[in-house]
Amino acid sequence: VFDPAPADNSATDTDTILSAADLAVRVTDGRCYALPGDTLSYTVTVDNAGPSNAPAASVTDTAPAGLTVNSWTCSAIGGAACGAVSGAGSLTDAPNLPVGGRVTYTVDATVSGAASGLLVYQAAVSPGAGVTDPDPANDSDRDIDPLEVPVFCDDFEAGDTGGWSTATP
Repeated sequence: VFDPAPADNSATDTDTILSAADLAVRVTDGRCYALPGDTLSYTVTVDNAGPSNAPAASVTDTAPAGLTVNSWTCSAIGGAACGAVSGAGSLTDAPNLPVGGRVTYTVDATVSGAASGLLVYQAAVSPGAGVTDPDPANDSDRDIDPLEVPVFCDDFEAGDTGGWSTATP
């Protein structure tokens, strides 16, 4: 049998395998308010639920006006590795987060004596190059503290209590 077009007797299929890592960040200072001059300690926890590793994730914080980030430290479990074990100033790190890995940052900050209103501290994580996150909704979190003593502070409140008034009716 004669084949008039032998060049089309083979084919190549190339598929790019994309890595996906569901990263999540949580932020808390364990308080329901802060006062000017207070020293706060935030805990920023970053987890990788997989299904792929995130070898060069990026973790950053956004400190509001009136809050000075003095220093931070990092610890890791589950095979994760901090990019740096400590730093001064704003949190910026590139941890290695395998599936099931976790890094925890302790961020020490000081509230300015002139601060007022709400103190909104935010942290975010993003996967490194070549890795996508199937659920970016949990890639940032924030802790909100009014800069005054609130009426309620018993951990029974739900949702964002940052807008609640401290005035007694």
